[in-house]
Amino acid sequence: MNFNQFVENLKIFATENLTEILIIVGIILIFLAAVIVDKRKTTKISKLKKIALSALLISLHIVITRYLSIQTPFLRISFEVIPLLLAGMILGPKYAVLIGVVADMLGATVFATSGAPFFPGFTLNAALIGCICGLLLYETKDLPNGKLKFLMMLIGAEAAIFGIITLVLTPIWLSIMYDKAAQFIVVARIISKSIVIAVEVPVVFGIRLAIKPLLNKYVYEEE
Repeated sequence: MNFNQFVENLKIFATENLTEILIIVGIILIFLAAVIVDKRKTTKISKLKKIALSALLISLHIVITRYLSIQTPFLRISFEVIPLLLAGMILGPKYAVLIGVVADMLGATVFATSGAPFFPGFTLNAALIGCICGLLLYETKDLPNGKLKFLMMLIGAEAAIFGIITLVLTPIWLSIMYDKAAQFIVVARIISKSIVIAVEVPVVFGIRLAIKPLLNKYVYEEE
């Protein structure tokens, strides 16, 4: 194969897979944004504990998404955002983005179940959700979140996820996957997501109240 033929094949590949390429670039940019934007003083957690917590939250995300949710090509009732909300709160945006991406890719490939097929657009969704959760919910030393403030930020994170992911990105991915049938799927998913949010907010708020003393005692380290 000569150089000209290689370039031509590369152009064909790029044209046929333009959507996937743009999505991958988007995921990389989201992670870089999470790294650059978050320059706050963080609560000290050892690398080993971060890795262990990441593995736990990835596992929890996969279990909730693949085995504890109602998922068909036309309907989705799942609470997989909860592990990402917790990841953002405890570990910050960088880890939350990575947890979302790894959990989605592992869940869709290694632990695939019946239902909607794998599509990288939903991996981008997971990365963006992790970034939103980390930027809004991360509890840092210089700005510790009180109960009321955390609740307001939690509602804000859910609203941002609903507006950006549910109303904008997900309809785009569904229209690519299912064409004209997407409009019916979008309506069903918007309704189901509204119900899920009403459950997620009090559940995550309750979890935060319950685990905060445990985090202070066993996870966060003194300077």
